[in-house]
Amino acid sequence: MKQYQITIIYLLFTLIACKPGAHKLPDNAFKKTLTTKQIPGLKYSIGLPAGYIIKKSKGPDFSVYYFYPADTTNRTGFEGGFYMGNNPAMFPAANDSCKEQKTKAYLFGNNENWTLNDCNGKYQVQLITKSNSGTDWPAYIHAFGSCKSKAELDKLLEVYATLQKTD
Repeated sequence: MKQYQITIIYLLFTLIACKPGAHKLPDNAFKKTLTTKQIPGLKYSIGLPAGYIIKKSKGPDFSVYYFYPADTTNRTGFEGGFYMGNNPAMFPAANDSCKEQKTKAYLFGNNENWTLNDCNGKYQVQLITKSNSGTDWPAYIHAFGSCKSKAELDKLLEVYATLQKTD
């Protein structure tokens, strides 16, 4: 194949892969059970499972939103949250036995590189990226969460895939 033919094929593939909507997750059974909740005080929403609540914690120049099972005795699910502000920082691993790796998952429609710590079967995941707020505040989001199984990790990342800016 000639060089210009390879270049054209590459360009066509790139255009198809980058078209709007190309980064959307397919529907699955868990995703269909999520209920869209408006984030208190922000123009963002997130899909949460039945029985989950979201709470806001306000700082001097930032806000942190936590979501978790309303039944605090439920220790089988996942929990997470996200910082909204201009000065995010990554959390350290829970202990020295954690193995850090990168995993791909969606946030704001983009397939992002999340930091994943596997701490002997307990998982911690986090990501810092631009907030897509369209304003100076909040400039960044630090999304984070934890769970006790790979299945729950997949669900947690599905929840983050539903986070979106609303009008």
